[in-house]
Amino acid sequence: MPIVRLQITTPSDLTGGTLLGRNTKLIEKQFCMTQPNILFIMADQLRADHVGFGGNQIVQTPTLDGLAERGMVFDRAFVANPICMPNRSTIMTGRMPSIHGTRYNGIALDWRANTYVKALRKSGYRTSHIGKSHLQFMGVGRHPAAKEVDFSLPDDAVEAGLPDGWDEYERFTTYFKNEHVDLPEDFYGFERADFVVGHGDVCGGHYYHWLRDQGLQDPREYQGPDNALNSSPHWQHQVYQTRLPEALYPTTYVADKTINELATAAQDERPFFIHCSFPDPHHPFCPPGDYWHMYDPADMPLPKNFSQDHASSMPHI
Repeated sequence: MPIVRLQITTPSDLTGGTLLGRNTKLIEKQFCMTQPNILFIMADQLRADHVGFGGNQIVQTPTLDGLAERGMVFDRAFVANPICMPNRSTIMTGRMPSIHGTRYNGIALDWRANTYVKALRKSGYRTSHIGKSHLQFMGVGRHPAAKEVDFSLPDDAVEAGLPDGWDEYERFTTYFKNEHVDLPEDFYGFERADFVVGHGDVCGGHYYHWLRDQGLQDPREYQGPDNALNSSPHWQHQVYQTRLPEALYPTTYVADKTINELATAAQDERPFFIHCSFPDPHHPFCPPGDYWHMYDPADMPLPKNFSQDHASSMPHI
């Protein structure tokens, strides 16, 4: 379940060298601007109680805490769907999954769907996406969806008539090829998109090509639990220290690319909308470098229901 944050900036705030540092200010009294610049920051599976301003006494999130202090926190916001693709599609369209059609992971958002990004672009905005999109099939969940979901509904999101490959731009394996992957001029309203496809350190997309440009001939030799420097004795495939250095980790890539896009967009006469989407902290939990040693697992309080047998849980499929 992604948690989102809307950040509004002015061009003068873009020269500080940090994405969310002290030079990026929340505009509180300038909503009268006809077309303010917008930076939309999203994280994946970041729990509301795993940030300092959410009451967590262990996890250190000073930058997010500063944003919360200067801005507004919506502590009674609810998602339209607890699953990734349906809720991301709801954010994009403002419609419930029963309307936009992405009712399950593996069902791409209809290419023709009207999105708020399309509306911004029609209004003259420069629109950019950086990081995880997951509006289309990434490589996990498509076939189960085809078996479990009724695609015969009238006016469904996957009805025939769209060209072959329309929902393949985020497929993980697409980017294993050496050549550059050309994107359409309009990706759900984005005129440019830079993808990080996947989770943890096992990510592909344009990020995968960038890793090769940094000298990693085969990035897969540095990714995943089999190449880890350290791992949990009980959760070795989900909790490990990635072999990738911090400078090459997906979070660093998304932040740096966003900073570069902010600087470029500031030179454009048009107002900008930038969607900055981090794949973390979605599992696997594989921090790079010193981040692996930042917390002691023994200091982490477990939920009261951690050891329950679910005998009293609600029935589910």
